[in-house]
Amino acid sequence: MKQSLAFLSRLLYGVLLVVVVLAALSKVGVQTTSVVAILGGAAVAVGLSLKDQLSNFAAGIMIVTFRPFVRGDYVQISSYTGTVTEITLVNTHLTTINNHDIIIPNSDITTSAVVNYTALPNRRVDITVGIGYDADIKTAKDLMLSLARNNPLSFTDPEPIVRVTNLGDNSVDLTLNVWTTNADWWTMQCQLLEQFKHALDDENIEIPFPQRSIHVKGLDQMINQMGQAQKLPTTKD
Repeated sequence: MKQSLAFLSRLLYGVLLVVVVLAALSKVGVQTTSVVAILGGAAVAVGLSLKDQLSNFAAGIMIVTFRPFVRGDYVQISSYTGTVTEITLVNTHLTTINNHDIIIPNSDITTSAVVNYTALPNRRVDITVGIGYDADIKTAKDLMLSLARNNPLSFTDPEPIVRVTNLGDNSVDLTLNVWTTNADWWTMQCQLLEQFKHALDDENIEIPFPQRSIHVKGLDQMINQMGQAQKLPTTKD
């Protein structure tokens, strides 16, 4: 940000210097019309060549003014997710959880949807677990609810809830909704996933793998024909 402000101050200083020089020349009787025309043409040429940079610059001013996020916020911008580490008038830096530095042009930010996970203090954890069709739904729901309620990081208000959210091709999908703080969101999600797996295994409730049944039309007829062909007597030359 300091570098961007320094650049902006130098730019304004240069513009003011040109204005002062032109005013002084005009004051002493020098015709400045041609000079202004040349400077105007040069400004247009420079503006066209720096179109993308100027767009990023304008977007940076909007970000600094309206503050959709600040340094330290955990955000998702387009397909990138990370912690905001630096905001300049040209680009914004995100640091991912695996310590990658992502530099995003500000013009891309103002034209994309921004998800600010830090803007609100609390966040909901959504965990979906698929169980077999022969499993007892009530037992599985009670296990998930009990583990969520007993987790020290979970909120009691709103209360955790488990619903059947899908009857899939291979499983009945149960989804847990439980609230916690932004800081504890990832930790609690990982804890519950591991606890669910152990608890369901203890109750012999299967988490099925994806399966597909393939039906070949006319397969029985083909098998019968092959069997009849094998029974045909062979002739000797």
